[in-house]
Amino acid sequence: MKRLLSLLLVFLVGCTALNERMSHLTQAEAETVITVAREQILASGLVNDAKEIEFVRNAKPNLRYYFLARPYADYSIYWQLNNKESVGVHGRGNILVLENAQATRGDIKHVKPGI
Repeated sequence: MKRLLSLLLVFLVGCTALNERMSHLTQAEAETVITVAREQILASGLVNDAKEIEFVRNAKPNLRYYFLARPYADYSIYWQLNNKESVGVHGRGNILVLENAQATRGDIKHVKPGI
């Protein structure tokens, strides 16, 4: 009985670790997603002021996502430009390539997905 309980405990700990890995992007994946988002924003023409372009190139954005079935997720990557405006991409699809991404500029609430 003691051995069975020990095996069950090991199994549960392993499942928890696997679930944790499947529900979060790795650091490398997050950096790749941010790079793709940055390229899309700069190519979109939504930022044309030199200060804003420099900000998007250098600042770390807010990255939010919720996996539906890895790698498919509801996602939002945005940069807060000032107190009222942000620019970013959001969508639903393969987060690793920003499938179905829409670039937007506007009210901060506007670019956050409903997650």
